Amino acid sequence: MGSYVPGEVIRISGQFRVGTTLTDPGVVTLRITKADGTESVLVSPAVVNDGVGLYHADVDADTLGVWTYRWEGTAPAKGATEGDLSVRTIYGG
Repeated sequence: MGSYVPGEVIRISGQFRVGTTLTDPGVVTLRITKADGTESVLVSPAVVNDGVGLYHADVDADTLGVWTYRWEGTAPAKGATEGDLSVRTIYGG
């Protein structure tokens, strides 16, 4: 799990493969659920293609707590992967 502070820009990256070969899906979707339950569904242009089978989206760390996300792709690279991250305040000197 990645850890971020409020105000930081979070880059969420995903990959799609057929076997071991990076492959672009027909449609790429990134579903994000913030700690407060707010859900977002991102597609192009918010989801950026960095190269064959490689994608990212940048989101603002604006809600404290644990977030979850799910990358989804349609044929020819149909599949899904999930992950989580934490947005927290760091105190101390």
